[in-house]
Amino acid sequence: MSLIISHGSSHNVSSGGTDNGDIVLSGGKLFVLSGGVADATTVSSGGSLSVSGGGTASGTTLVGGTASVAKLAIEIVSSGGIDLAAVISSGGLQQVFGYRPRSSSCRPPFPPSRFPGRRRRR
Repeated sequence: MSLIISHGSSHNVSSGGTDNGDIVLSGGKLFVLSGGVADATTVSSGGSLSVSGGGTASGTTLVGGTASVAKLAIEIVSSGGIDLAAVISSGGLQQVFGYRPRSSSCRPPFPPSRFPGRRRRR
């Protein structure tokens, strides 16, 4: 299903639901809830997309206007939410919360007690 979500409107993609090609205009809000999927969503200046834990978005395009917060195209991905292959253009803002790398190679280069310039007490 493809929707145009405009000023003052919101839409939820809930568990088992899939939206494809939605367009979120200024003042519109799209919520992808746990188990929901949104493919190829375009969020324009002043619109917002929120992906909850367990929700999935893919191919999202954020196209904003000016640097004013009211005119940014905003996507918020909560802990446990997924967005694959997002394209963030000028005026787009993506906020990702609760990210934890899966790779064990993403460790700090030094153990906490051996940071350069730090002396051990005796």
